[in-house]
Amino acid sequence: MALRIDYSHSLRPFDAHVELTVAAGETLALVGPSGAGKTTTLRVVAGLLRPDRGMVAVDGETWLDTSAGLERPAEQRRVGDGHDDNEEEDETDDEAHALLT
Repeated sequence: MALRIDYSHSLRPFDAHVELTVAAGETLALVGPSGAGKTTTLRVVAGLLRPDRGMVAVDGETWLDTSAGLERPAEQRRVGDGHDDNEEEDETDDEAHALLT
């Protein structure tokens, strides 16, 4: 499964801009400090957050294109989200891990 993301979104302390492509068979890990935009990126892919500007495509199928007014509803995207609540290993229990199925 291939994934392409390119979005910009205003967050409180900064403007997030993410542009990445994950080829079929590759694995991607989003890592960084709390507030860096990891959960925002996962929410954009899942359709839970509409960015100020952007596009999301999976296997060549466009799920979001703000310039064309296209937005596939979250319930029609095959994306799962699980939270890491193990505070002993990770102090930020708001970390999210997405799984494309």
